[in-house]
Amino acid sequence: MIRLERNIDVRTFDVEATVAVGRDRPEFLAVARLAADLRRPVDGRTIARELLGGLPEQTGWRVLDRCVALGLLEQQGDRGPAVLSESGARALEQGAVLVPEEGVWRFYLVEDPLVDVSLVHVARLEAQTAKDERNALYEAKREGASRPTPGAPLPGALAQPALVRRFLTSIATGKGFELRHIARRGESGPSGTLRLILEWPEASPPQLILRGQLPQDGQDARSRVDHRAGTPAACASIPYDGVWRALLIAARGVQAAELARWHDLAGHRVLPVAFDDGLRELSRRTMRLDVDVPPTNMNPLGRFDATRLGDVQVVPRSDADAQAWAEWLQWDALDRYATPAWLTKMAEELTRRFPYHRPRLPNSSALLNRALRAPMEPRARFLLAPADLGLWS
Repeated sequence: MIRLERNIDVRTFDVEATVAVGRDRPEFLAVARLAADLRRPVDGRTIARELLGGLPEQTGWRVLDRCVALGLLEQQGDRGPAVLSESGARALEQGAVLVPEEGVWRFYLVEDPLVDVSLVHVARLEAQTAKDERNALYEAKREGASRPTPGAPLPGALAQPALVRRFLTSIATGKGFELRHIARRGESGPSGTLRLILEWPEASPPQLILRGQLPQDGQDARSRVDHRAGTPAACASIPYDGVWRALLIAARGVQAAELARWHDLAGHRVLPVAFDDGLRELSRRTMRLDVDVPPTNMNPLGRFDATRLGDVQVVPRSDADAQAWAEWLQWDALDRYATPAWLTKMAEELTRRFPYHRPRLPNSSALLNRALRAPMEPRARFLLAPADLGLWS
């Protein structure tokens, strides 16, 4: 699995707004459930009969109008029966009704190519009462302070019309909310950072995870974030192979054309390496490598911190590399008293590990001569001892 991480900035903006947030209103959820179960438009008579114990039909219509105002139901025209809305379906999923609340809200914004919606959380702020505000203005005037500024304009990420009445989910609480109305000016709040993690399994879509602490300035205690945001839209057209190759290009300097050629030859992802390219003994034996990747810019996904690609299959880059690799494996495999017959069998098994090359391994006589030339090598005894005992004749 590919795992990519980086820090992302979170900024806040405080402004007067109307935001619909989840509240426990079972009486209205019952109407949404009725519309979902019937799978057809409901009217005042149906609501009164099914949910209100036979109260007058007009009472049922008033309940319907309230559900429309809350966004649980939607009508074809100004009046008449209504059907379950998208917000109503979401409310049923979460077990909470989105109830509009006016006040001063803190909006949390993340602008990153992997975060599909910049508005990731809202928190109601305790605003001053009108009396407190008048007293503050009076004191400021008495002390000769200048008139308060009208505030800063909305950030571009918050001024998008598409955010209005769009069902969003808080990355801190996991609850839904909708922006219904927002003033044009406010002021910047505290800022901070979150950890962005992109987990990309080989056989399934990538998953975005956000972790950390939202900037709060003492206003919202529910600011701890451990949120799975699903598959980013930016990843929809990018294949796993493309990301895998980009990381290896950054880590090993191999060319994209060479990786593609080897993929076509092997039928799966492999990394061509030279035998003397600093491989550890374990990697030479297993032909597997953990590749350390430096910080890498992977447009359009952005720049990521250093990471590691684990268990990458490697192959010799050239015939010469395959020959040197096979000879090293042959000598490394000497871990018991060897006879010519066993050496022949072992050479055949080793040769099959190089399906894209044709290494020619030394025969038993050549191996014995090497041991005679360097009898102090640790593995030489596995050849010299059986030869001295006459097991080679």
